[in-house]
Amino acid sequence: MDRRRFFITSLSGLRDAVIKSAQAVVPSAVRSTVLDLTIITGQPSAAEALVHDLLGPFFGNGIIRLKSSMLEGYFPGGLVLYENNVRRDHKRGISRFDRVLNEIERRLDLGAPQRDPLVLRFANSLPPSAACVLVSHRDRVLLSLPLTDDGTFDIEGDRGVMRLAVRSRRFSIVESRCPHRICTAHPAIGAAGQRLICLPNDVTAVIGALGG
Repeated sequence: MDRRRFFITSLSGLRDAVIKSAQAVVPSAVRSTVLDLTIITGQPSAAEALVHDLLGPFFGNGIIRLKSSMLEGYFPGGLVLYENNVRRDHKRGISRFDRVLNEIERRLDLGAPQRDPLVLRFANSLPPSAACVLVSHRDRVLLSLPLTDDGTFDIEGDRGVMRLAVRSRRFSIVESRCPHRICTAHPAIGAAGQRLICLPNDVTAVIGALGG
């Protein structure tokens, strides 16, 4: 299927094409990869349907719908996928997986501002516990913070200093110099597998077990 035909295929046809080629595209090594998808959208029902219809074959072990969060106001939409805690650059990718992710972005019009969007989270596995938060910059772990120890912490992101906080077993980003402040508007996280992302600073934080 060439690129032009891919983008004009109907949802059902696209789903059938993905499923039909899943075994060839998703070998066992990929199916064992931990996938973690975040979508910021004002169309949560449509987003969930697209994820289940189009991404199921790529998630291998099945899609787990994690707790969503609401942002109040207008925010840019977006789609971010992590593989084993490393962000995938699907916009530059040429695989079928990358093209499906780009198609989901197009169908949800994530390039436009989203009013009171939901932050949707999907994964194919969860960490065994919610004991700490792992904070990474450019895919390198900077901090491993136990959720039992309250405190504030400063790190350096791409846009400058960010202030992080752990309070009552929950983690939040309280100060950031990024342009849209999505990370500071996001509610605090504390459940196993929950992730908080600041793309302009290239910083992510995920709740997991001690020691990563």
